[in-house]
Amino acid sequence: MRTQGNYSEIVRILSASEGWPHSNPSAALRALRASAVKSERSSPSPPTGYPVSRTLLGFHDFHKLPVPPGIIWNGVTRRTLAKVAQSIPAPAVKRLSLYLRQLESILRTDQKTISSKQLGASLKLTDAQVRKDLAYFGQFGSPGVGYEVEDLVRRLRRILGTDRVWNVLLVGLGNLGSALTAYRGFEKKGFRLVAVFDADPAKIGRPVPRMPDVAVRGLDDLQETVRRFDIQLAIVAVPAEAGQWVADRLQAAGIRGILNFAPVTLTTTPDVAISSVDLAVQLEQLSFRVGCSASNGENGGNHRLPVSHARPGQNAKR
Repeated sequence: MRTQGNYSEIVRILSASEGWPHSNPSAALRALRASAVKSERSSPSPPTGYPVSRTLLGFHDFHKLPVPPGIIWNGVTRRTLAKVAQSIPAPAVKRLSLYLRQLESILRTDQKTISSKQLGASLKLTDAQVRKDLAYFGQFGSPGVGYEVEDLVRRLRRILGTDRVWNVLLVGLGNLGSALTAYRGFEKKGFRLVAVFDADPAKIGRPVPRMPDVAVRGLDDLQETVRRFDIQLAIVAVPAEAGQWVADRLQAAGIRGILNFAPVTLTTTPDVAISSVDLAVQLEQLSFRVGCSASNGENGGNHRLPVSHARPGQNAKR
């Protein structure tokens, strides 16, 4: 069950980068793997103070690396690392979180090893999909043994950046924001809510419900709070009309990632990551799937989806 490192796109980018010493793809691949293994055994790894697996195989914290101008590791620039990160398909990264959640559950049962087939079946994925996703990030598993659950959990946490504690802020203490402050699952995953902001003068200065040590702040304190607590991640739970304004303030304050619950599409610069959760859209997706099931006669339903008489691949004339 040895997952071979599928670094073809990564190697192509690195081989084309100025200063990278390996123009031959095979040599680049060997150097990349060897460096990742070496970095596991020695910490810190000069000149960054981060193991190579965090900078090259972890794909996070690029903007914070304490490095000489332009150079991060062995001639690789920050811009090159950003390209490497972008070469990983977003669905593959999302599935890493699913793998990690499932593996953490398995770890609590004292199961020591798992195969790609078992892991995939538990998530309704194929074993080939599991191996392909993991191959973007290195070599995992052993022939005839599978994956060691504890080791895979440790490595996935490192890749996703949850092997450390992230300070997080929340903007918007309405009904949804209040519910989020009560959620204890964030801290279990390494995300610590350290500051809450709201525009309502009646709330500013008062303790956050269920967080007596945290007082609600006004947005005028945003930049100073981000700097003081080294906050990189923010949760936005404000009305749609305030969403973009809040996102602009967060970006200006130095926030690098936004979890957006506002029912609006936010626009930021490329160096700020956004993940949006629109509950109404999710319900629409569910209603569509239920409608599809009903149209196929499942559960005795009589619902029928509208049928287009256009030929496949064409829009009906209107």
